[in-house]
Amino acid sequence: MEVILPFITEKNYNGLIETCEQLELKHAAGQSNIDLSDIDATYLIGYCLINDLDSARFLRKRILARDNVRRPEVDFAWKVCAALWDQRYSDFYSALHDFPWSDPIQSLVASLQENTRERMLVTVANAYTSIKISDALYYFGMPENELVTALLSKGWTYDSSSKILTPNKPELKIQDISSNDKFSSLAEMILHLEKN
Repeated sequence: MEVILPFITEKNYNGLIETCEQLELKHAAGQSNIDLSDIDATYLIGYCLINDLDSARFLRKRILARDNVRRPEVDFAWKVCAALWDQRYSDFYSALHDFPWSDPIQSLVASLQENTRERMLVTVANAYTSIKISDALYYFGMPENELVTALLSKGWTYDSSSKILTPNKPELKIQDISSNDKFSSLAEMILHLEKN
């Protein structure tokens, strides 16, 4: 477990996953006697943090194939992954809060919650022109007053009488595609393709 702690501290989640994968490969090749059950929950949450739920699913299958003993932290980490996979956000936030995570995993869980809420900001803003507060609560998993305060700080508006939130949509920058440089570059590419 100590080999992966620096990655957790530095919030280097890609490095965390790469290290866990290497540990698993060494274990499978008989080059390491590390107990993989010590890193399984971290490994699953790490996959969620890099938004690789497919790999988390396959990891879960490998865990079940090699480990006959059920570990509550690994089971709850899987509940978190499965809820994200199924887009059951209320179950996701419940699973994050319903288990007393160990110290290193607690920081991963806090980061996962923060990252998911940041993703939801973009997703909801792109999907909705306005959204009822009751629906927004599902996506963000926070109490109503905290959610309203957080979204107002992100530039959203809130009509308390209708309980409707209006997302702050980021302005799209439209590039000037009529410039001679871009036309010239496109013409060069076409000529190159025609030659080949």
